Amino acid sequence: MELLNRINNILEKPIKIKPKNLFFRLFTSKNVTISLFNTIQSDKPLSDHTILHETQHYIDRCTKVDGIYKSNFLTQIWWYFKYTTPQILSLISLLSILSIWYSNLFLISLSSLIFLLPLPAFASFRYKIELRGYFWNYLFDVKLDYSKIFSGMLYYGMDDSNSSRHYKMEFDRMLCVNVYKDDDNMKDLFKIYSEYINI
Repeated sequence: MELLNRINNILEKPIKIKPKNLFFRLFTSKNVTISLFNTIQSDKPLSDHTILHETQHYIDRCTKVDGIYKSNFLTQIWWYFKYTTPQILSLISLLSILSIWYSNLFLISLSSLIFLLPLPAFASFRYKIELRGYFWNYLFDVKLDYSKIFSGMLYYGMDDSNSSRHYKMEFDRMLCVNVYKDDDNMKDLFKIYSEYINI
């Protein structure tokens, strides 16, 4: 918990860890951890790399003002919209109820249900967001099959074209070009991580 206390020093609203609510218990597996607004919901004890992974998502949804990350409603909504693209676009189909008397509009709005399919080519926002999160797992040398994770239904098949080797190359590239030192959001988290493990 000391890592979380250090992280909370740079946040306006501290991150809280809570057990999953009933909705997430019903629709997710026990191993899934969820970051929602300023809470991390999990039914299992959290490791340091999981805390960093979920914190990266939270920080990406915030705006930095005077060295403190502040939660901004519009930034949060924009982040969630990007994360759920293209599946969120299927909500356009609800317009079919309103346009039932106009046959062409009814069919056009109903055709937006196609966005419910796993469309990896369009999920690049989600891919980049999760790549930033899983960077921390990689830094802690957690052995994961990234190709299974990124192409599985956990992330709705967001990237099905790559091998685990590809992801390791991506993480190595992030380390080599010091992405975590150039990107403000990652730099602050990396500083906390470095102090925490006494590098």
